[in-house]
Amino acid sequence: MDATLIAAVIAATISLISLAVQAENNYNLNKMEEKKLNAEIISKSRIEWIQTVRSIMADYLTEARSLLFLFAQIEEQMEYMSKQDDNIQRQKIQVNINELIAEANGKLNTIFRLKNLLILNFSDNEGNKKIIEEFTSVVDYLSELSIQIKNLKIHGMVNYQTIDKLAGTARDYFKVEWDRAKNIQ
Repeated sequence: MDATLIAAVIAATISLISLAVQAENNYNLNKMEEKKLNAEIISKSRIEWIQTVRSIMADYLTEARSLLFLFAQIEEQMEYMSKQDDNIQRQKIQVNINELIAEANGKLNTIFRLKNLLILNFSDNEGNKKIIEEFTSVVDYLSELSIQIKNLKIHGMVNYQTIDKLAGTARDYFKVEWDRAKNIQ
């Protein structure tokens, strides 16, 4: 064989190998870019979800605290009414109590709506079990207080501890989720 022909075959072979390597590199680069894009989309979606659910949770906690404050006012009014001898004064206080109870019922309905929104945003899995149990226990506690108020038996039952516990759990939960979103896991 002629040296020129051998050189041409070697050059062609090297060119083909070079093209194959370049094609493989392009394929791998495209795959990496696709994975990176998917990870960014997932991260962005997770961050948006966190912000949405955090806002719902903040509203939930605010309404729950506000409802407890109303319950405390009702308790005060009931206690004040029990010390009154004048029927007209008692009737005025009862009207005030009825208005507070109506406002409390509206807040309780809002809390139930927010609880439903939270339930729709948390899948039923082991990682979400604690936070679901805690925001459900807040509603259960508030519902029980509401029943006790209607039965005129609330004395000393108003306690913010359940809500404070949920606030701490939610803070920790969202911190973990935020870190996961930042790390694109």
